[in-house]
Order: sequence, then structure tokens, then C-alpha cells
Amino acid sequence: MALGKSRVKISARGRGITLKAYEVASAGSQATMTDLGYITSVEFSDDPGTVEHVDAAGDMVQTNEGQRKVTLKAVLKQSSADEIGLMTGAADKFYHVYLLIKEDNPTVTWQEIYIPLAKITSALALAYQAGTERTIECIFTALMPKGAVTVVPAGLSVAAGLYYVLVDTATTALGQVTSTNGTVYTAAV
Repeated sequence: MALGKSRVKISARGRGITLKAYEVASAGSQATMTDLGYITSVEFSDDPGTVEHVDAAGDMVQTNEGQRKVTLKAVLKQSSADEIGLMTGAADKFYHVYLLIKEDNPTVTWQEIYIPLAKITSALALAYQAGTERTIECIFTALMPKGAVTVVPAGLSVAAGLYYVLVDTATTALGQVTSTNGTVYTAAV
């Protein structure tokens, strides 16, 4: 990924959004994550894939979880070819993803989500229209890590059987994961 430019974050409704990701690779030594740049919007979804069971009268009598799907969809403002390169070079790669949101809340100042194992599952679609900003939708789909993923900072470690960790903090954000991408790969893949 070549999105390591210093970019000022934009705010969505007064809340600062920072999205970082980096490829996890065997024997990787990269300990910082790459800033994905200007973010227009982010949507995090944890869909349990509920299956409804209905009786002969048409009344719902039971629900069961089906195929759970966890996604983080970000709309990136395209400022260079880097965003296109991220999308076109993602086919066989795994990523770890960190999202930081500044909240306008008297008790929770920061909300952080860390996904230790994800794939980019969106197709590259570029719309060209004069006089408008071009955006690229990037969807990270979380994959179940093979076990617990212990990282620094410890508050973002993900227990076995979980796709991600979500942390609310009142004063200071924990900050991005600084464990090497090789460490994350060994624990997750």
C-alpha cells in the first residue's frame, strides 16, 4: 500500500475520522499502519445473518444466527492514484484495520475498532463527472482469526472467537496497533 502521505483528516458531522490499514504478511516487520487519507464516511456493520423460522400460520416462532458478516465500509476521497492502487492490488492480501472516531459525547470521547484480519471485498468503480469530487468505496470484510490476537496497545487485543474489538475511552485514545504485521499474521492467519 502506498497511501502513506501526510493528510489532514476531514470531519463527518464534526467528528474526526481516522482509518488506517496495512497488509498482514508472514515475517512482516512493519509496525505502523498506513493512513487511508481523506474519509467521506464510514459504516461499520456486524450482521448476525438472522434466519427466521415461521410456523404454518405464518407466525415467527424462532430466530437463529446464520452466516455472520462483519464489514467496515469507507468512502475515500480520491486524491491520487494511490487509492486505485489499494483496490487493484488487494486480491490475495490480508489486512488489519484500525478505525478511530472522535465522538461528541460527554462521557465517551474516542471510539476505536480494530479488526486483525480482513480482506478488501469491494470492486473498483470510478465515476467521472465534471465539477464533482471522485470517491472510492472500500469495503473491508472481517475474517475470523485462527485464535486470539494479542497486540500493542493491549486494549485492542482480540480474544479467540471474535472478529474485532470495539473500545470506548473517555480521555485518550489507545492509538493504532504498533505490533508488527508479521506478529498479527502469525496469530490471525
